[in-house]
Amino acid sequence: MQPSLFTRVAAVEAELSAMRDMLAELKVNQDELRRDRDEWRWRAERLLADLQQGAWGRWWNRASAALDAVTASFCALLADAHNKLSEMKAHRDELRQVRDQWRSRAERTSTD
Repeated sequence: MQPSLFTRVAAVEAELSAMRDMLAELKVNQDELRRDRDEWRWRAERLLADLQQGAWGRWWNRASAALDAVTASFCALLADAHNKLSEMKAHRDELRQVRDQWRSRAERTSTD
């Protein structure tokens, strides 16, 4: 006895659904593979660029980065020193004013 038409259609629909699920999984896997491929391509290009620079180029990049860090530290130190000198100058002017006021009072009291 042959299965009915509805039974066969249901079986075909079940297979179709399974194939759609499999296709969705394949698309996800393909996207993951593309991302991996792109990442590996980027790494390979980066390594190739490093190799093309040679040892001197790599050394120069490291030295330049270290010098940039030292220069930034030195600039910060200079800015701090400038600020401290400005503060000292301001305090010096205040001390001179106090000294002058004290002298003028002392002169007034000695002349009186």
